[in-house]
Amino acid sequence: MSSRIFKAGFVKPSTEAKVIEAKPVPFKKIENQNNNIEAQEAENDNKIQLSREAQEIINNAKLEAEEILQLAEQRATNINQTAEQEKDLMLKEIEDSASKIFETAKQDGFQAGYEEGYTAGNKQAHDDYMHRINEVNIILKEANKQKVDELLEAQELVTDIAFEVAKKILLKNPEVLKEQIVDLVTKSLEKVRDTEKVEINVNPKDFSVVNDALPNLKNIIHGKADIVIQVETHIDEGSCVLHTSLGTIDATVTTQLEEIKKALQSLDLGSEGIAEA
Repeated sequence: MSSRIFKAGFVKPSTEAKVIEAKPVPFKKIENQNNNIEAQEAENDNKIQLSREAQEIINNAKLEAEEILQLAEQRATNINQTAEQEKDLMLKEIEDSASKIFETAKQDGFQAGYEEGYTAGNKQAHDDYMHRINEVNIILKEANKQKVDELLEAQELVTDIAFEVAKKILLKNPEVLKEQIVDLVTKSLEKVRDTEKVEINVNPKDFSVVNDALPNLKNIIHGKADIVIQVETHIDEGSCVLHTSLGTIDATVTTQLEEIKKALQSLDLGSEGIAEA
């Protein structure tokens, strides 16, 4: 309930009394206002509580972080110490192992040296043996080559000797030359039976022999061509050259000797043995 105060200077005096009725305030409105106030206060209290809890959580997190950091630092320190210890232990083990190996090597040195020496000696002996074998093979190969060369040289020498002997017999025996010249002309004519022309060139010493054999020579060509005998001083005794319409036949001693030489060279004078050697 409220009251109004009126100052005298502003209010005229009244002789009549008036009754002023106060309007009642609705209860529901007051209740709502009170509820709002309480809700606001509760919200404020909640905010304060949440703020405290958040701060507490933050503080706890800081503490845990510091503890974790300290543990990590301690663990790192322990790891470093352990690593140093393990490193020292490994170094010591390596030194001990090296010492043992050295001692073992010293004790087994003579035996190892003997085995190594035996192996090296065996290898050297094998190498020396193979080297000697190679040397022997080289010597045998060279000797065989020298033998073949000597045999071939001997064969050539035999051929040359036989040729020279045949040449001397042929050139120094007149009867052989006479028989040879007639034989050469005969064989040459047999090669040109159908020729239309025959000219026989002989050495002057062979003219009479060839001329005496002329009837027989004409029979070879069946009288189809005339035979003319010409004397040429540059032709060796026992040689002849035939000029015919079919060509020239060289039956000189030089040519015949070359044929003899080829025949001698083609003879088997132990060539198979030489090849096998």
